[in-house]
Amino acid sequence: FLFLVSLYTFNANRILSLLLIGLLSVIYWRHLWQHKIITLVIVIIGLLMVTPLIPHLRSPEGKLRWNEVNIFSNLDIIINSNTQIAADSGGRLAKLSHHRYLGHARNFLHHYFDHFSGRYLFLQGDANPRLSLQDVGELYLLELPFLLAGIYTLIKMRNRTTGLLIGWILLAPIPAAMARETPHALRTVSMLPVPQILIALGLWYSFTILLRRKIWPIGYTLLAIGSFLYFQYSYYHYYPRDYAGEWLTGYPKLVEYLKTSPEVQSAQTITVVPDYGRPYIYFLFYNQYDPARYANQVDRTGDAFGFFNVHGFDKYHFERIDPQFIKTGDIYVVRGSETLDGFLLISTISDINGYPQFNVLKKT
Repeated sequence: FLFLVSLYTFNANRILSLLLIGLLSVIYWRHLWQHKIITLVIVIIGLLMVTPLIPHLRSPEGKLRWNEVNIFSNLDIIINSNTQIAADSGGRLAKLSHHRYLGHARNFLHHYFDHFSGRYLFLQGDANPRLSLQDVGELYLLELPFLLAGIYTLIKMRNRTTGLLIGWILLAPIPAAMARETPHALRTVSMLPVPQILIALGLWYSFTILLRRKIWPIGYTLLAIGSFLYFQYSYYHYYPRDYAGEWLTGYPKLVEYLKTSPEVQSAQTITVVPDYGRPYIYFLFYNQYDPARYANQVDRTGDAFGFFNVHGFDKYHFERIDPQFIKTGDIYVVRGSETLDGFLLISTISDINGYPQFNVLKKT
């Protein structure tokens, strides 16, 4: 039931849930076969639960994120395939050995194994600072020997739990491996809690051996506490200082300034460069802008992936344009490192750490 409910959540969960249902069906097929009637009823209920989701998945909106991030729309692989086939005289063997499907398969495996790299798991974590501290992995380095010990213990058990946990951890990166940005912590979060179970199993196995020999793991305990305290200190001290800009903390102050400053009120248009995220979202949210009014005013265009680029609404414009097209008295918001001739700097908006994020310029 919960696997089917997860189909209504995150895109990665939709793929992984089906894979896990398949894995459980293989592992427990005898049990399912012995209870055929109950299994059939559950399958019918499951199909009924999934049916309302099908129209959404087939719609342009449902395919939107997939079309944007999937690796299989990468034309470079097709171009490279055709080039190699032509270089090998275009014969049947050349077409087979350089087929684009093989290129896609290699690309997929590269993204898949990214999620098992030591750098990602134990040293840095996700390359996106919004998903990682950048100096601590998804797991503590101190947990590595116990993770290996847990895998060893699990394999020795050779039961259904072995197949379930090993299968789970091997299937979990598949949805993320279909996307361009890897390794990706958010798209593989459904791997949890398997690593923790394996580490706990390894701890139990290792400590049992040590305690039998009357060896108390005091040193490891102290290192574990130190690792935890280091993470906490980095999270609350260094991370907010070094990566506040990743969260675009200057936008609330920028919107408030543009709404209340007397120097801005006379401007007919306010142009904001779209260099940081999607600025229109912040202006709508922090201005508490009426959705119906926005829908009537918005200037937007769609792209090949089905995404809409919002160019402006009301007096706000979100684009980087030639400064000569800015009219006298109007406002141009640029990066905090930029200034322009013919413009008066009326304010600098900083992030929560005081680093300049935006310069508010007025055309003179």
